[in-house]
Amino acid sequence: MKNLSTSIAIISLTILISCQDKPVSKGYLINGIAKNVPDSTQVLLYLYPKMDVIADSAIVLNEEFQFKGNVSRPTLAHLRIIESRDDRTFWLENKEIDFVGQEGSFSEGKVSGSNTQKESELLLERKDSIFKEMGKLEAMVTKENRDSLFVFYEQMQYVVIDINKGFIKDYPNSYESLTQLNWSKEMMGSEETEQIFSQINEKLRSTEEGKPM
Repeated sequence: MKNLSTSIAIISLTILISCQDKPVSKGYLINGIAKNVPDSTQVLLYLYPKMDVIADSAIVLNEEFQFKGNVSRPTLAHLRIIESRDDRTFWLENKEIDFVGQEGSFSEGKVSGSNTQKESELLLERKDSIFKEMGKLEAMVTKENRDSLFVFYEQMQYVVIDINKGFIKDYPNSYESLTQLNWSKEMMGSEETEQIFSQINEKLRSTEEGKPM
């Protein structure tokens, strides 16, 4: 009888340890900090491709808000506060994601916990200098010089595409690569798009975003 009790205790302990090792949730958890945002402010969450449909909403309390859910794969998400016109787009994955933003500058908020978001930010770093040059050119535009400056601006856009192509080569397994190719395909043309598309991971090529290409 004593041996039976001991065996039951060991089995129970093993089950308990096994349960503790398993994650509580397989979905995502967004922990948001919204500095200077008043209590009861509503934060809206949108998920690509349905960026005009509210996927979820949360209320700010003590400058904090939270979202829980599940996505089948890395997905572009968009946070928005209607009252202050604050928003932030980032890559959402089934992980614990931390967001820190401030009223009036949500678009500059820091996102951590998403590998795809980290890859996206690496690409932005590569484009930083050309984006600055494009911004300077945009500031120079007038009715008189618009057509002539557009020629230079278009050349800069091809520089951006070349940066995208280099990124795709370096990160063929990234959803950011697939997204950038999708946005660049019209300027690249079908032949070059097909060539670059072949460099992307086969699994990504078979996704909903990849099939049209």
